[in-house]
Amino acid sequence: MGILSSLYSGVSGLSTNGNALSVIGNNISNSNTIGFKSGRSVFSDLLSSSISASGGISQVGRGAGMSTVDNIFTQGTFENTAKNTDLAIEGEGFFIVRDPNTNTDSYTRAGAFRWDAEGYLVSPEGYRAIGYALNEAGNVSGDLTEIKVDTTTLSPPKATENVTFTTNLDAASQYPAPIIGKFVGVGRTLDTTAAGATDFSDPDGVLTINGMTLDIAGGGTYNQGSALEISTAIDSVAGINAEGIVIPGSINLSEVADKSSTGWTIPAGLTINGVSLAGAIPATVDRASYDVALVNHFNSLLNPVGVRASVDANTHSLTLTSMDGSNIQVINSADMSSSILSLNGALRKTVFSGLEIQAKGTDIGELTIDAGTNSTYGLVFNTGTSGRDAGFDITAPEATSNYANSVTIYDSLGNPHQTTVYFSKLNPATNPLQWEYNITVNAAELNLTPAQTGPYLISSGVLRFLDDGTLDPDFPSGLTTSPNDLAWNNNSDPTVQLNIDFNTTQWSNASVVISQDQDGFGTGTVAQLSLDNEGNILGNYSNGVPRSLYRISLAKFSNAAGLTKTGNNMYQTSGTSGSPIVGTVGSGIGQIFTNSLEQSNVDLAAEFVSMITTQRGFQANSKIITTTDEMLNELINLKR
Repeated sequence: MGILSSLYSGVSGLSTNGNALSVIGNNISNSNTIGFKSGRSVFSDLLSSSISASGGISQVGRGAGMSTVDNIFTQGTFENTAKNTDLAIEGEGFFIVRDPNTNTDSYTRAGAFRWDAEGYLVSPEGYRAIGYALNEAGNVSGDLTEIKVDTTTLSPPKATENVTFTTNLDAASQYPAPIIGKFVGVGRTLDTTAAGATDFSDPDGVLTINGMTLDIAGGGTYNQGSALEISTAIDSVAGINAEGIVIPGSINLSEVADKSSTGWTIPAGLTINGVSLAGAIPATVDRASYDVALVNHFNSLLNPVGVRASVDANTHSLTLTSMDGSNIQVINSADMSSSILSLNGALRKTVFSGLEIQAKGTDIGELTIDAGTNSTYGLVFNTGTSGRDAGFDITAPEATSNYANSVTIYDSLGNPHQTTVYFSKLNPATNPLQWEYNITVNAAELNLTPAQTGPYLISSGVLRFLDDGTLDPDFPSGLTTSPNDLAWNNNSDPTVQLNIDFNTTQWSNASVVISQDQDGFGTGTVAQLSLDNEGNILGNYSNGVPRSLYRISLAKFSNAAGLTKTGNNMYQTSGTSGSPIVGTVGSGIGQIFTNSLEQSNVDLAAEFVSMITTQRGFQANSKIITTTDEMLNELINLKR
């Protein structure tokens, strides 16, 4: 019986070593399988039999068996790839994937993922990766879910709230021509009085209101004492026109008590029948009664010498006629001088927010306002008194500034708008180390009544520098617009305020924008998907805005060796593995690396050594069988 049992012991050894060789062969065959974890055969002896019940322990073994095949979860080396969805785990974690057919979860170390046609992140077998959805702030929102990205979903827009410029303004720049008077704001009043006579010859587009240039009509002379008040009004009644253009605001003109007029302009030395025509009519005559006043004035002078005066209603030419009906003189150059006349009755529209008067190398002429009858009112400003000196003209911004830069901002609906900042150096004699900035947008894009075109001034300010060229920290280096300053004409939110910060220097180098940034953007669709080493699924949108959409989850087990292999590099839980502990990168489960795949942890050298020892074990066990067979033959031969 003992001889026969040795035969079975050899058979068990053959079986056990054969199974061990199968494990070795599986390891070697998967030496290039990504995420593969090698197996190890563990042998154990079989139940022994006792050959004696007394005299101590006398047991004879029955052979060997395979007690277990352990999964060896040592870290595999990483292979770099060109595919961003290739992921490798460093640590104890596993990717969680879900079978879409059975809705069961499996676990794998193989991170060769891809995007399928439905937008799911899947394994080569079509199992869907599991993770957490992220909100717009990039924080986890909700429970575990299948990772699916809808590339047609729009990214919501964001209105620009902050703009930053990093610039250098050339300290060697020359300052532009000065502005005689400037008015910016709503509900403010600008008062100024002429100091001495001011010549208004050859004016050229010197009055600008909200970007509209009002051509100047006529010329003349103002004497000291003339004055003009320009103020705003709230009521929205009759419109004000300047040569056919409606001014988006209100201009109320009034006169001071000591205004004066130079009278009528008469050819030098002109006399009629010995009567000199030089003289002046009352300064209170307005343009509407111009012709009547002119006739009455000259008739009072010439009646005693038998001469009558008449005025052509269209040309305003003065004709002097004798009593016999013959013309004595036609005076075409007679006209009323440019006095300030009283304006009776309010002319109002809506409150306007900007009035700028540019010197242009000449003095200011007259503003023509259509108030039922054509009346001409002069604007008198005293340089150095009416506002500060500056050189920016919104009708010619490039010509009256030293440097400009544009940035695209966005409204609440995601529409882009170009904003331009013009920098103008101020007079170093009166405003040393100071620059003015003026910020404009396209008036056609704003909700203005009436509609306008061209640049529109939304705000302005002054930058002051220290003698080392850096900004004075005690002086504002930016501004915040007021609500409704940017009321776009597309029904976007008009209350959005814009914060502009100038990180600016003034050094003797070319004026240049070093960098600029703004925090708004328009709508966009997913243009590209990528993953980062935090396990985040990033959507790069067509508007240039990246957003974290999902975060890949990881799982670990208290006994990973107890996981059951199910093929396709997948594992499932078993009674000995324990339940999965789910988390993300940074929770102590593992670290994810993109553009990488974990190689098999099979050690071929060790496997070949195991193969040799297994082969020798198999040979030895086969020798047991042949030896036992020979012994049995000897036993049978005893009968002979």
